[in-house]
Amino acid sequence: MDFTSNLAKSRLLGVGAILLPAVALILAKSLLPAPASASAAQVAKKDSNLSALVIPDDAWLRSLRGRGERAPIEGSPFPRMQLLDPDVPDAYAAMPEPDEPEAIEPEPEVRLTTIMRSASGDVALIDGKARRVGSQVSGGWVVGEIHPETRTVTIRHEVDGREFVVQLKGHLPG
Repeated sequence: MDFTSNLAKSRLLGVGAILLPAVALILAKSLLPAPASASAAQVAKKDSNLSALVIPDDAWLRSLRGRGERAPIEGSPFPRMQLLDPDVPDAYAAMPEPDEPEAIEPEPEVRLTTIMRSASGDVALIDGKARRVGSQVSGGWVVGEIHPETRTVTIRHEVDGREFVVQLKGHLPG
C-alpha cells in the first residue's frame, strides 16, 4: 500500500477518526469499574430507619386550603412609582403641540415648447431647457414621462407622488 499519495493519507485519517473514539470507549468500559446503579443503592438502604426522612412542614398550605382564602402577599417585585418632585412637569405634558402640516408645494408654471424623439430617449424642451425623464423641473418636481404620440409630458413630485400633465400648445388630443 502506497501511503505517499494524498488520497491514501486522507482515507487513513478518516478511518482513524472513526475507529479511535470507539476503541477508547471499549477500553474505558473494560478497565474502569461500573458505577453503582440507583436501584442497587435503594436495596441496600431497605433495612435502614425511615425516621431519618425529613418531611417539610406544610401547615401554612393546609391552612390556606381549609379556609378557602389566601393571605395577602407582603411586598411586591413591582414597586409603586412615586413622583420624586411634584413641581417637575411630566415629559408627555411638556411635549409641544404638533406643528401644522407643511403647505403643499403648488404645481410649477412650466412652458412646454417641443418634444423630440432621439435614439437615446425622448427629450422635451421645458422652460427653454432640454429635459429627459427624471430631470428636475422645479423644486421637488421632475419629468415623469414624455409622450411624443400625444405631445404631453407628465410632471411628478418626488416626495408625495402628485403629478400633472402639460400639453404642447396648438395640439388637441385625439
